[in-house]
Amino acid sequence: MQLHDFQESSAIADGIGDSIENALSQSAVAVGKELFLGHVELIAYEDPAFNAKLDAWMEMYRLSPSCRVLGLADGESLEEADTLLIVEQLQYAEENGCMPQTNLYTILKELAGASASAVMPIYSNGAFSAAIIAETQFHENLSADVIAGLCWLRGDAYPSAITLQNGENYFVTSASTQLTA
Repeated sequence: MQLHDFQESSAIADGIGDSIENALSQSAVAVGKELFLGHVELIAYEDPAFNAKLDAWMEMYRLSPSCRVLGLADGESLEEADTLLIVEQLQYAEENGCMPQTNLYTILKELAGASASAVMPIYSNGAFSAAIIAETQFHENLSADVIAGLCWLRGDAYPSAITLQNGENYFVTSASTQLTA
């Protein structure tokens, strides 16, 4: 576990353990105080088994439902990353129809639904993609077109411009989506 403070560009503490509790205890020692996680803005992890623990973490650590959740590609680490920039990029992508809502509340709501799956952003080599996740696995990554289509269908945000395969550009001034069964 690595903890990043938004005033520092790299991790301020880290902890290793066979559980989140053990890793948090080590991190608290490094910081010199008990950690309150209610203001955490981003949870990022590589192991898809953590998908099943998000609900318990929200209750146990009082995580904000607006906390963003980010999957990491195999071998990816945010140890030296500017996590403030990552949060801002993710927020901008959501607002501009490039990425669906990625907060803890939305992901937990989708995982609790009939499909027991959710759309989650994946971070790899400084770029975002998205994947369908289940309780214990990440499925294949989605293309940018599929992600934009999901944003349209879900009504999360609409892109401000669309470029067709033939190169034609269109600006979106008004859009709405209605799903019916």
